[in-house]
Amino acid sequence: MVFDTLGQGASAWNEQRYAEYDVVGLDMCDVVGHASKTGPKHTRRWFRNVYTEPIGSMEACDVEGG
Repeated sequence: MVFDTLGQGASAWNEQRYAEYDVVGLDMCDVVGHASKTGPKHTRRWFRNVYTEPIGSMEACDVEGG
């Protein structure tokens, strides 16, 4: 398997991953095959399989709330 950092889009890795260091850690555990078998299911956010998963995208930011 081959993974890249486009799970949330082209620029999100450089702009937002530091705010979610815990999620990056969980993603890395999943990539290397050491995910928790007894804890809650984790869905990778930052890393994607380049052969089976599309390039991700971020949701639109709605500053005005509606």
